[in-house]
Amino acid sequence: MTMRRNGIAGMVLAGGILAGSLPAARAGEIAAVDAAANYLETGWASGSDRGVGWGGGWTVASSSSSAGGFIANPANNVRLVLGSQAFGLWADNGQLAEAVRAFAEPMETGDVFQVRLQNLNVSSTRSQSVGLALRDAAGNAVIQFYYNGGQSYYRVSDAAAGRATTMPWTDQTLEMEIRLLSATRYRLTANALTLEGDYAAAPTQIRFWNWSGWGGGDNDFFFDEPTLVRPRAPGVSVVVPAAPQECDELEIWYDAAGGPLAGASAVTLHAGRNGWRNPQDYSMEPQGDGLWRARYPLRQRSFSLQWAFCGDVSEAGRTWDNNREQDWQVAVAPCASAGRLAIDDPPWNQGASNRTSTVRVSGRAEHLQGELHWRNETTGQEGWIPATTNWSVSGVALDEGTNVFRIVGTTTTNSPNQGARDCATNALYRTDGWQWRQNGGQGWGEWALNTNGEGGHFIGADASTNLSINPYAWGLYSLNGGLSEAIRRLNAPLAVGETIRLKFQNNYVESGGSVGFGLRNGQDERLFSFAFVGGAANYYINDDVANRDTGMPWRRTGFELAFTLTSPTTYCFEADAQTFVGTVNPTADNQIRVLRFWSDAAGAGSGHDAFLADLRVDGVATPSREIAAQRTIVRTPGPEIRADAFATNGHIRVEVPTTDADFEYGLYVAPSLTEGAWSALGAGQRGNAGAIAFDATNVADSLFLVVGAEPVRNWSIQNPYVAVDWEEFEQHKAALHVHTTMSDGGGAPSAAIDRYVEFGYTIVAITDHDTQGPYNDLNHPNRARTTWPWEAFGRVPETLGVLAVEGNEISHLAHHNSYFCDYGNPEIASEAESLEAIAAKGGVAIMNHPGRYTSGEDAIVRDVDWYVQMFRTYPHLVGIEVYNQIDRFPGDRATWDALLTELIDERPVWGLSNDDMHNMDSQLGCNGDVMLVPELSEAWMRRALVDGTFFFFHSSLPNDAAVPTIQAICASEADGTIAIQASDHDRIEWISEGRVACTGDEIRLDDVANLGGYVRAMVYATAGDAVIGTQPFRVVRIEDAKRRGGSNAGGALTPAGGK
Repeated sequence: MTMRRNGIAGMVLAGGILAGSLPAARAGEIAAVDAAANYLETGWASGSDRGVGWGGGWTVASSSSSAGGFIANPANNVRLVLGSQAFGLWADNGQLAEAVRAFAEPMETGDVFQVRLQNLNVSSTRSQSVGLALRDAAGNAVIQFYYNGGQSYYRVSDAAAGRATTMPWTDQTLEMEIRLLSATRYRLTANALTLEGDYAAAPTQIRFWNWSGWGGGDNDFFFDEPTLVRPRAPGVSVVVPAAPQECDELEIWYDAAGGPLAGASAVTLHAGRNGWRNPQDYSMEPQGDGLWRARYPLRQRSFSLQWAFCGDVSEAGRTWDNNREQDWQVAVAPCASAGRLAIDDPPWNQGASNRTSTVRVSGRAEHLQGELHWRNETTGQEGWIPATTNWSVSGVALDEGTNVFRIVGTTTTNSPNQGARDCATNALYRTDGWQWRQNGGQGWGEWALNTNGEGGHFIGADASTNLSINPYAWGLYSLNGGLSEAIRRLNAPLAVGETIRLKFQNNYVESGGSVGFGLRNGQDERLFSFAFVGGAANYYINDDVANRDTGMPWRRTGFELAFTLTSPTTYCFEADAQTFVGTVNPTADNQIRVLRFWSDAAGAGSGHDAFLADLRVDGVATPSREIAAQRTIVRTPGPEIRADAFATNGHIRVEVPTTDADFEYGLYVAPSLTEGAWSALGAGQRGNAGAIAFDATNVADSLFLVVGAEPVRNWSIQNPYVAVDWEEFEQHKAALHVHTTMSDGGGAPSAAIDRYVEFGYTIVAITDHDTQGPYNDLNHPNRARTTWPWEAFGRVPETLGVLAVEGNEISHLAHHNSYFCDYGNPEIASEAESLEAIAAKGGVAIMNHPGRYTSGEDAIVRDVDWYVQMFRTYPHLVGIEVYNQIDRFPGDRATWDALLTELIDERPVWGLSNDDMHNMDSQLGCNGDVMLVPELSEAWMRRALVDGTFFFFHSSLPNDAAVPTIQAICASEADGTIAIQASDHDRIEWISEGRVACTGDEIRLDDVANLGGYVRAMVYATAGDAVIGTQPFRVVRIEDAKRRGGSNAGGALTPAGGK
């Protein structure tokens, strides 16, 4: 479908498939309704046809004269509580009464059926029942809600077998709603009950029944106001470009005409990604005639985008258009171009003081051609610079208020895989052999070499190894049931038209064994493989057909192989002179990301070796495209300063006739306007709405004077969240202490990763013990190795929308974790040895479960003074665990507060909450950290961990939805306050030096007696023990710092303006 309106053409409609992402209240229209009040004069029977919007009248039927329908009222039916009247069904002694009515049209996605029900007693002698059913055109029940006599709870049946709900029997009103979420999924609510299920066909009619089994009015069944609500037709939304890539800046357009937001004075885009993660709101710009537009910057690791719209169309409040409960959605592809453009400084949108009149902006450019064009969209200042790898722009002038710096470049035609190559002839392999995580080529990921049982890897170099395809080759062997495999990532998913080329040679293969190479997606699913199975006559291809016989007989002289992706789902495969075409194995993620080469039980001796050589990718030219990067810099408006200078009888007096009480004013002198620094002349003075004056008599040698102003500061608050843009930054759940079967954990790496992803974690560090090898083997030669890279264990992080962090738990003495490096050593002599080695590798470290060692319950004892010394010595040691493995060492937090009390004037110590997961059933998903980052990248994750830009959370329940959310934190140095905006919380406790200093959403530092040098907050849930905590804020009263002669309580005044 294309959209042509007001000159906007060629935009492809984005379809929506996700449902239930937004609040339930939506604009809708009543498509059908009826009420018992319509039949007070005429009565109710088969053929009765009051109400509006139905497909015909009622069918009221019974199995005998001992059952039927009637209009009930409280005078004659004393237990009726639905209202002044209701439809009633009576059935005595095991008889059946039913009422059926057809809809005018079958229900569709987004439609809602509503009704009010009341049942009375139901016989248990024959398991009689009462209820309602949505039925298809053939009269088959597709969704049923009912009560069986003698049972404890109401039941439902749908595409699955009948099952109990959690709602017990009641004789009071049930407010029922059945909402179709998709063509196969529905949501049912009945008072406090909410459940979802699958249904098999579109409902076309409604049936109510009473099969009560007893006589008398105490067994009647009532209902009233059956209503079908059909959402208004949605507006039309499109995304530009129609097939977005991860590196695109998108435009989302919305035509509100005819939809729920027609006539809205303002429209907001509500957008999230990867299944509604981190949804945010964006104000849309009106384009006239009901059209709206918004820019949406895609973030790293995006594979889908979801969105809806809301607007103010009446005094009743916001109205949503979510495409009839389906939302809008579009898939996001990886970048087809290798071109990248990034701004590194400033790292993100930021503020600047009024005295900052110019800034320098710098960043990186890769695979861009020509020049970069930069512009301050606010001032109009612009220029061009070469598209060098490292670029910078100096002297960017800033206006007061918002400045938008934007830089644009043009990509080359190189694809990300262009030029990828490697060969065993490279010196690295010939010198060191073939080792884990080597990379002697370019454009590929590191080698991941796995073995299971008797198998291994080597460099084949001569005929003695039965190698003939190349002078040198990567070799694999496997015997006695063993397996060896080599895994390698592509730089980017294989694009249509790209070709992977390699040389492959096998020798003999014992019966039942196999050798070959395969192409896999990011979740370890085979898309294509070429193999020989021992005992077979020919080689096999596995694609969408398993064991497809190529007709090529076994040989030991090798092949030159080429695999070309000819469409997103088809390929052409060449083996020497033979060509095969086919369809790759269909999977949810159909992108080729990983090459796997294996030898499985091939047999003993060099006569059974397999070889691989000359890996390369022929990339395809991609169209050049324009890419951009942008930063917003807000220069704080300063007070308007008018100063007058007077010289009288040798005295120089500078007067500011009008001042602002929220600013402190200072007089500054300098010998030159172009050289030398401005120096403060005496103490500053706070504004008072009137005049203030400065005596400049003793500055005769200085020729220039200036008056500057800074906001008043009564407190110095070192706020770890000061750089957070609460509207732009995303909140990502992190699991930073995870064990798998690669040490002593209870789940395979892939299983642990998948469970954390299921629980909404988007940052995961597997930190297996460096003292234990796979399956808790204390003597395994690779026990110090990190569980890395993930593709070695069947997962590519980008496929899952996850950031993987390399980690290890150094476990010989007091346990500590390393991140962002491959360090491990099971035989360290001291913790200092490993911390120094982690620093040398550029890593970051934290201390694990300190309460275990400070409590004396472990053979290793480390007191608080020892931890103090560690943190004083190693700046890359950034924090400690304050919750571990749910909360097995409550002393962790006491240790943290003791450290903060001792160290806060020197440095912060951040607190982390980690699962230390060994058991996937009982220990996974109870703890975690919430990293505040503008994009999901290793650089930003590292920055957040080092700077303390994260929260920690804990619950005794896994994946607890009750954990509160912190939306924003605001600190005022003028007022001496820190305020937290949070949801789903019962209370906030502010902790200082281990005690609760006060409670409430805001702490006023002036009101706290015996305040320590820091405060931190604990935000408790409304129910259960769930809690989310902040990092510490160092707090110092400015006057106290001045009396102590401290210089780190805040900066001195510098000129902001004047004359």
